[in-house]
Amino acid sequence: MKLVPLRDRIIVEKIISAEEKTEGGIIIPDNAQPPFIKANVLAVGPETKSLQEGDIVVIARFSGTEVKHNGKLVTVLDEPNVMFKVIE
Repeated sequence: MKLVPLRDRIIVEKIISAEEKTEGGIIIPDNAQPPFIKANVLAVGPETKSLQEGDIVVIARFSGTEVKHNGKLVTVLDEPNVMFKVIE
């Protein structure tokens, strides 16, 4: 089964950075984390103008709707909720 976003929605997978876990593997609680997080764009809707699959973006930590798909937790959100695109 494949998820296909409609209109200007995008599907992203949040990137958990090393700062979110201690060396012992304990996950630092969300309220102690910065309000923004990097995410990998997995799919884009047909009306999405500035993003494409594979882009790395920064979004608000609690934006969008989380959905479990094929054993992974992905987030669906509107393109305007993306803060910026990361270019490396």
